Amino acid sequence: MSYFEYQAIYIGIIVGLAISNILISIHKLVEAGARVKWHWMAPATALYAATVTLAYFWVVWASQGQVGHRTFLTSLPFSIALGLLFLTCAASLPDDVPEKGLDLKQYYFANRRRLWGFSACAHVLNLMSWGMNLMGLGFSAAAIQHSLLPLAGNSGEAAISVSLMFVRAPWWHAIAFAALCAWVLFYFGPLVLH
Repeated sequence: MSYFEYQAIYIGIIVGLAISNILISIHKLVEAGARVKWHWMAPATALYAATVTLAYFWVVWASQGQVGHRTFLTSLPFSIALGLLFLTCAASLPDDVPEKGLDLKQYYFANRRRLWGFSACAHVLNLMSWGMNLMGLGFSAAAIQHSLLPLAGNSGEAAISVSLMFVRAPWWHAIAFAALCAWVLFYFGPLVLH
């Protein structure tokens, strides 16, 4: 098996678990019916987390055959970041709806530090992963050009995630969601599978 095939298996398993976690949570919320007071923040976070997690698989698949991490140690930041994205997906929606009911706005704000903390850590590890990859390629002009957008994007996503951990203002969360969604569509939207 090639390095890409090993990596694709690991990523596929984690992505599948993350998406199934979100879908099971959505099922439980819908099944609970009137016991759930809906609010856009928790489902929007779940959608963002799921999209970024799916994008991991897409990026790896689109870049197969390119030089990447070849040792266990250099692949660790990437692998741990993917695990943190799973935890972000898992924290985005509740696992169960209590009999007394659930307010998704309260749930979101009560869990925002854990959720966005996982996200921030994942993006910091992505920065490390891209940085190690750049060092391995010797900081050539082509390598810098290839790495610039992911480095900038992960820096921005990490900064926004940290701000969402500490700022409670709903207007800031709305702006941050819009910025994160715009970035995801801008960066991952045009990627083509080979």
